Amino acid sequence: MKKIIVSTALVAAMALPMLAGCGSSDSASQSTAAAAATDGPAYATVRSYENVGETAELNQRIDDELVPIFQAIPGFIAYYWIDVGEPGGEMRSVTVYDSLESAEKSNVAAKEWVAANPGLIPKAISIKAGPVVTRG
Repeated sequence: MKKIIVSTALVAAMALPMLAGCGSSDSASQSTAAAAATDGPAYATVRSYENVGETAELNQRIDDELVPIFQAIPGFIAYYWIDVGEPGGEMRSVTVYDSLESAEKSNVAAKEWVAANPGLIPKAISIKAGPVVTRG
């Protein structure tokens, strides 16, 4: 079984390239988001899924439905949906927010979205969250 280790430094490093695409297209807003993401606190959640199955529809629905839900939660920095095993085998998601409260709201939103879409994605087998302590 393939194991994945995700450090908070990796999560932060993964989040930073996404900042230019987050939020408003206004450059001042992007600069503010980038400054908050590099200077202020950040909290990440890593969710693990196994036996995901066919991912084409799931990937599209996550992009079309779930990502906008996460983006609507104040403090959103980044979201990633990562294939870490054989196609459709193991997947991980990473959400990054600027506050613990927002990160917790994203966990509730993810749980609700999964429950509202039975059979589309299995329940997460592991959910780990915490502060980002190092950034690169």
